[in-house]
Parts: sequence; C-alpha cells; structure tokens
Amino acid sequence: MAESIVGAISGHLDCAICYRRFENAKCLNCLHTFCESCINSVIDTAVGSDSDSDDDFIENHVRCPVCREETNYDQGKAETLRPNLLANKLIEELKRHEDSESTKELCKEHGAEKKFFCEKCGVLICSECALCTHGKHTFLIKNVEDASKAKVDGMVKLMSKATMWMASHQEFFMDYTKKKVEGNKRLDDISEAIQTSSSKCLKLLTDMINRKKENLMTKVESNRSDLNEAVDNILGPVVEAISEVSDEIECAEELLDSSDPKEVVLQYRDWAKRLLRGIDQQIPSDMDARRQCTRVGSLKFFESKAPVLDVPQLGVLWGQVPERKDQDTEMPLLQRPTQRLLLTLRVQVCGRIKLMTPYTNGSILVRYRDGHMEVLSPDGSCFRIRGRSTNISARDMAALSDGRFVTLTKRNTVKIYGKGGESQQVEFATREDDDESADAIATDIHDNVLLLYSGVARVVRFSSDGGEPMDVIPINCVEFNVVLRMRSTTRGKIVIVQNDGFLIACSDEGGMYRKIPIRETDKVSCDQEGNMWMISHQDIQGTKRAFLEVYGENGDRIVDTYLPNDSAAPEFEPWGIAASTNCFAAVLSPNEVGWFIREM
Repeated sequence: MAESIVGAISGHLDCAICYRRFENAKCLNCLHTFCESCINSVIDTAVGSDSDSDDDFIENHVRCPVCREETNYDQGKAETLRPNLLANKLIEELKRHEDSESTKELCKEHGAEKKFFCEKCGVLICSECALCTHGKHTFLIKNVEDASKAKVDGMVKLMSKATMWMASHQEFFMDYTKKKVEGNKRLDDISEAIQTSSSKCLKLLTDMINRKKENLMTKVESNRSDLNEAVDNILGPVVEAISEVSDEIECAEELLDSSDPKEVVLQYRDWAKRLLRGIDQQIPSDMDARRQCTRVGSLKFFESKAPVLDVPQLGVLWGQVPERKDQDTEMPLLQRPTQRLLLTLRVQVCGRIKLMTPYTNGSILVRYRDGHMEVLSPDGSCFRIRGRSTNISARDMAALSDGRFVTLTKRNTVKIYGKGGESQQVEFATREDDDESADAIATDIHDNVLLLYSGVARVVRFSSDGGEPMDVIPINCVEFNVVLRMRSTTRGKIVIVQNDGFLIACSDEGGMYRKIPIRETDKVSCDQEGNMWMISHQDIQGTKRAFLEVYGENGDRIVDTYLPNDSAAPEFEPWGIAASTNCFAAVLSPNEVGWFIREM
C-alpha cells in the first residue's frame, strides 16, 4: 500500500514539458508547475521566433504551455519565478525514500528485506528465513542494527588496539631508523679516519722506499765515479803519447812530401829522437783500473722477494661485542685458562681403552679394545663387569644414573645392561635401514636414551624402561659431517662433536646456539655440564708435550694441566674425558688412567 501511495505521488511530480521529474520546480501565475530549465527553454524559443507569427511571446511575458495564461518575469527569466516549495520538498523525500530502498538487500528466496543477522552462520537473513531455515539458531539471531552496534564496539576496540600497536611499532621504527642513521654516520667517520690513516701510512711507506732507492742509487753512482776515475787515470797518459807519436808521423809525411834532400838530412836526427821518445813511453799500471772494472762487472741488482720493510698497522677496529645466542653463531678461537687441574691419582688398567663414559657418581665406565668392560672409581678401585658374554659389542655407549649402561652396536641395535653386565630384555624401536642408522648414543638426566640420526637431522628420545620412542628433536641449521660422539648436559643441551673441526651445541628444541672451532676432534669429549675436554699437543723446545684442556660451552678455556709422557710408549698420544663435575679422568698411557681435581 505504501508503495502505491508513493507511486501515485510520484506521478504528480512530472513536468508536462520534459515528462520527467521536476528539477527546481517553478510555479506560473496559473499555478501550473514546470522545471526551471524547461521554462527557460520555452522563453528562449519564443525570443528566437518572429513575434507577428508567434504570439506566445510578449516582452517579459510567457504563456503557460497548458492553459495559455500569461505570466510576467524579470530579466532573470525563470529564476525570478516563484518556486513550488511543496513539489520540491516532495521530490526530496521521494529521492530519500528511493535511496533507502536501493540500499536494502532483499532475500532472493522470499523477496523480503534482510533485517536480521545470524551470528552462527555469519549471514544476513529475512524474517521468513529466521523462522524457517535458521529456526534452530534462535538465540543467535539478532536485529541488524543491534548486531551492527556490537560489531561497531568490537571494531572500535580493535582499532584502538591497532592504533596502540602502530604507535609502539612506529616508535620502534623511528628508534632504529635513528640508530641506523647514527651507525652509518659513525661508520662513515671511521671510514674517513681509515682513509686518512692509510694516506699517512702510504706516504710513510713511499718516503721509506724512496730513501732506500736513494741509498741504492748513491751506491751505484759511487761505483760509477770510482770506475771512471780509475780508467781516466790510465787513459790520459796513453792519449797524450798517442797524440805525440801521431804528430811526429805527420811531420815525417810533410818532410817526405817536400822533396828537399837537404831538409830531410838536417831534421832527421831531431825527428827520430822525438819519435823514439814518444814510442818509449810506458803504459801506466792498470791494476787499480782492473780492480774497479772487476768490481763493476760483478755488480748485480737482485729484486727483493720479501717486503723490504714491514707494513705498519693502520689501527684496530675495536668495539663491544654483545653476547649472541642466535643460530649459525661461531665463537672466537679458544682463550687462555683461568684455573688449573691437579693430578691426584694414577691407576694401572688391564688393557688399551677404546671408549670411556662418565657416571653421575664420579666413576667412569671403560670399554677396552678386546671388548671387556670395567668401572673405575676416583679412589683407585676397579670393578670388572662380567655378564653372560665376557665381551660386550659396542661402537658407542652411555651410562645411566642407577649404574646400568646402554650400548649402540654396529648393527644399529640398542641394548641395556645391568650393573653386572647382564643384558636386560628391553627392545628399542630403532630403524635398521642404511639411510637412518644412528650415529651416536647418549643419556639425559632423566635416564632417557638419545639416538642421533645425522642423515635425517634429528635426535630420537627413547624410554630406558620400555624402549618406546618418546619424542623427536629436529636438529636445525646444522650441516652434519662425520659424528664422533654426542652428549646430553644436565641443562638439557645436546653437544655433538664432528670430525670437521667443530663442536656443535644445540638446545633441547634442536636449534643450534653454539659452534665452537676445535683443533683435534679425535681427542675431544664433553662432560655432563657441557664443558669440552680436549688433548692438545705442543712442541716445547723440540719435545712434544700433551696438555689436558677444559673449555666452557662458550668456548673459553677454564682449566688445563700438563700430561706426563710415558717413556715406555713414546708414540702414544693420550686422550681425555670428564667423569663428573668435580673429578676427571684422562688416559695417560696405553695402560694408565690419571685422575684430576680442579685447583681452587
């Protein structure tokens, strides 16, 4: 009904000239209403036609196109006519109504306006959809206006949060932008200082080289002067004698050409005396000249293969280096120690040791090359492990806190043995294919067993009670080489020693946080605190000496000691391992283990 009323009203708001809705409706004296532009068009048409043949136009008058009644107007044409306020107001309301109708979203199924919002479905629905399709969502159906208010409140809160975020990040951005500018300015100043220092050093080097060049050229000129003086001393008299003899020969030639016998007879005696006197002159001694010529003949210039002088150091770029724990961070080379170790006990063992691993009580588990195993204690006692099999196969092993130990065999199987060496019936679910064979074995503080699979870059943690896998630790950002051994520290870190000269320390989540360069990877081990034990060899006064060095997990050397040589086995190179946090063991000879304590 409302739509029909609106349609009826709209039909009375059309111009009788252009048949469109009024635009700025103007009213004539007869109360007929037309568009302002349409009235102006009528006036312009009347002005352009002949007044005798068209009486619709009289000066400053216009006739209504409907009833032909005349209406006066001023110079402004239709602008001076009265506006139809009622028609203009109705047109404004009609436009507002049409705009609101155009913004309404109608339901395609029912044709009704979508006035409700279903929060569960997240869509606008009409009243019939709310009753039929979304009837089970009664408590989630809201009026669109109410839903809009809730969403507006949420948007305001999120916008406030986003504004605060932008402010903080903008401050962060400005702060580091300023730091970047300041840093680059500082680097520019340093670069300029280096350039200045380089120029000074270059001038210094140039002056030094020029001085050396002048010294060499002075020596050359001195040899030249000595040579010329010595040669001139002997060539001067020779030149004078040759000149005198030459003059006498010319005189004789003149006499012979004169054809005067009397003149020849008269001058012959004097001429012969002068010629003989010149010929009889002796050549002066050339010993000094020969010596100078020999000296010059032996001179050579050899260009220096090594620098003539040491290049001076321009300076040192020094600054505070903050501690970094990000990935791929390489620590500097190992530093000087701050403490020492004291050798307190030397124990003879019954064979050559192949593997050593520490217990938490300070003892160490030893596996000999022939396969039998013993437990060595810091007090010097020794306990022989005797199981069903005297020899226990293992390529790597680790100790448990209750006295048991676990081994990794060449067949990639894991076995657990009791204190006495008896095998326990625990089956570990390990993979035996070539691509995923384990490289090393270790135990953590909870007596779980860790297996390292470098081929797939992961560590698998197994329960020592049932052998079932507990979790997998991916080792990130590590390029694996040949793995020599692995240890787990009391703080959950995983330490891996490789043969490429690096010790890699990873977090309990698998991310690398230390990569420490080491010199002799085959003589390196780690204790349960993450300290690295290494045997280094140095030549001291022509004698090869061995040292036991301990480094922290940051790469700083904290303790060291000298290892005595074994006169019975001069070719033996000892290697060491930590047994606990306060007592340490190292192999001193093929059949001897030394125990050390830290000097406080």
